Amino acid sequence: MPTFDYFDLPTEEIERVNDAFNVVEFYGFDLQEKAGVFGFVPGTVKNLPELRNLVLDYALGGNIDMWDRIEALITIRQKLDKRFGANVSEHLRWLATNEAAAPHYTCLDLMGTGHLMDLRIAAGHVAAYMG
Repeated sequence: MPTFDYFDLPTEEIERVNDAFNVVEFYGFDLQEKAGVFGFVPGTVKNLPELRNLVLDYALGGNIDMWDRIEALITIRQKLDKRFGANVSEHLRWLATNEAAAPHYTCLDLMGTGHLMDLRIAAGHVAAYMG
């Protein structure tokens, strides 16, 4: 359950959270992958509304790590949209074939680890290559 009334919160912050959820929906992540991207142990949540409430609680409660995750996801989507438009196949192809860290770790691999630093590396790699 949320610990605050969403009607009293800044619309811009809620929109950023919604934008991040749109990214994980766009890439077709299942519920547990979504939980991992937002830093929760798979199995922590049972449904999407529960995950959304947790993310909102952390983000709107001022959790810097959650905001970093949200901004990284939005950056990845925006940069790839500039290059490929809203073509999910091209986005996923690029993310799955570009190594961002040690050999054999693609941006998509890093997005799925659940670790904030890996998500930051993936976002930085996308930003560097997409300008």
